[in-house]
Amino acid sequence: MSRHRFDPLADVRRPHGPIVSDLHRNLIASRPLPLAADLREVLRAALTQCAGEGWQAENDRAFGFAFITRGSERRLVNLTPVDPSGCTGSGHGFLAGRGVNSPPRWGGSSS
Repeated sequence: MSRHRFDPLADVRRPHGPIVSDLHRNLIASRPLPLAADLREVLRAALTQCAGEGWQAENDRAFGFAFITRGSERRLVNLTPVDPSGCTGSGHGFLAGRGVNSPPRWGGSSS
């Protein structure tokens, strides 16, 4: 058992953005955020907006993402340090070869 619990919402060194995608990782919505944005608040606000549109969160947002459902439709709300519109291939960047050490495409630096 790990002694350290990874907190994905504590990474403020790189610009992030909330994204909404379907279960096949097809991008539905995204927007960049300023560096050092409060990621917990951003994710809470994104899920609140989804709730206002009739979506229901399936899980808490402790790991930086949440699945949402409305009727039979299911989506993923996620915070990512990679610009999903600039990626090729499957996934939102990591699977497309843009790892955590790659410079972000939304501006800023990776240090």
